[in-house]
Amino acid sequence: MRITERQIKAQFNRSAHQLYDANAKVQPLMAADLLKSILAHRPLTSVEWNGSPLQVLEIGCGTGALTLQLAQHLPPASLITAVDLAPSMLEAAHSKLNACCPHTLDRVQFVEADAEQEQLPAILQTQMPTIVGGSAYEAKPTLPPFQLIASNACFQWFQRPADTLRAFRQLLATNGMLAFTTFGPDTMRELHASFQEAYALAGRPYRHHGLTFRSIGQWTALLEEAGFRILQASAHEQAEIHATPAAFLHAIKALGAAASEAGTDTAFQLPMNSTGQPGAGAQRRLFREMFKAYAQRFATPSGEGVTATYEALTFIAAPDAAFQSFSKRG
Repeated sequence: MRITERQIKAQFNRSAHQLYDANAKVQPLMAADLLKSILAHRPLTSVEWNGSPLQVLEIGCGTGALTLQLAQHLPPASLITAVDLAPSMLEAAHSKLNACCPHTLDRVQFVEADAEQEQLPAILQTQMPTIVGGSAYEAKPTLPPFQLIASNACFQWFQRPADTLRAFRQLLATNGMLAFTTFGPDTMRELHASFQEAYALAGRPYRHHGLTFRSIGQWTALLEEAGFRILQASAHEQAEIHATPAAFLHAIKALGAAASEAGTDTAFQLPMNSTGQPGAGAQRRLFREMFKAYAQRFATPSGEGVTATYEALTFIAAPDAAFQSFSKRG
């Protein structure tokens, strides 16, 4: 089932205020790890970029976890263009920066746009300021190249990753860098194993619940085909503990991540009847068996809840023409 832009936008608009940050435990850690990887390959200082202020494009800024960290590390007069599909996410990101570090707001502009649409460069061009005299901004008729395109926990939503990566390659400066995190195929493996057991018990063909995440190898191939060379491709696992399987599903839904090949809006939602009570029938029995399998197979040793594993992938890539200069750095 194809997940539409409208469905993704609606999901994240619902989750933006309070719900997302209250339930996002792994995503801020991924943002911090991504910043460390970026700084390890090239510090965000003007001297490292031929003395120029940086133009940074952030894809899928969400509630601003990565935006804030980037803004705090950028040299003076640099600019982050933070793009997100959901206006409520942009509002939440602006509020986060304003509450924590209001002085960083002059380094960030927020743009509502779909990063995969062909019109993205034109949209950015109409809103892109250029640095004049180190501090003032004025409209610029042409879109300048970005020294850094960064994204945290967003690329898994791409419907056309090959085309999108090629478009990002065209937006990068020749010495630019693409840095992103996304989720790998082992993400939520406990949930998928429990659903598989429930489908088998019901004698029904298995239907995948949740997104199908690409592997390091798949992303590497896509990047290379788009004209990138891989500087870093790494994976690590992060485990969460939730009180019950149902509590875990509630957290997923609160994050706006309930899209699924088994039904876009109800992938992780227990079916309810017209009175708002848990419904009857095959789907309810399926969830009941899934909850049972999950609790039995993936309870924590101490018994305080169940585990949920996320596989976080981190990529740093450079355009072909810049690969040699990046490779020379120790």
